[in-house]
Amino acid sequence: MTPYRQFLEEEVPRLLPQLAADTQPHWGKMQPQHMIEHVSALFYLAYSQKVNACFTPADKLPKARAFLFNDDKHFRPHTAGPGLPKEPGPFRFADLDEAKDKLLDSMKKFFAFFDADPEREVMHPVFGPLNQEGWERFQHKHLSHHFRQFGLLPLLPGHESMI
Repeated sequence: MTPYRQFLEEEVPRLLPQLAADTQPHWGKMQPQHMIEHVSALFYLAYSQKVNACFTPADKLPKARAFLFNDDKHFRPHTAGPGLPKEPGPFRFADLDEAKDKLLDSMKKFFAFFDADPEREVMHPVFGPLNQEGWERFQHKHLSHHFRQFGLLPLLPGHESMI
């Protein structure tokens, strides 16, 4: 098991109960439920295979992928994914508990999808085609970023000055 998968399968379920509806973010405009719905959508994006294009220009893709595959590189506070709205939209689920359940369900579907064919490549809108390891790296990096945003993980050194 990769350390990325271990984090996703063991740490995420352990940390989720610590997130309450009134938890305040260190940065950004999302409420806890927005964040959970957002990260859940990225798991769905992988196993649904809905993305058929990478929006990163071909000449910038090697740098983007180098970032993804470098464990010492992290999303900075206030990093916004391309194409995301500036303001959070309405909630998709009734409450935070339902959103958490949907996230865990989406994660199970993600693992089942890739476990059936770990080398299958699915397009990521920023990092291009990724196999299971690439997607697990992304999900780990993405969830770690948002868990730091809401205090479920400690901020990284140097990030305190960015919030």
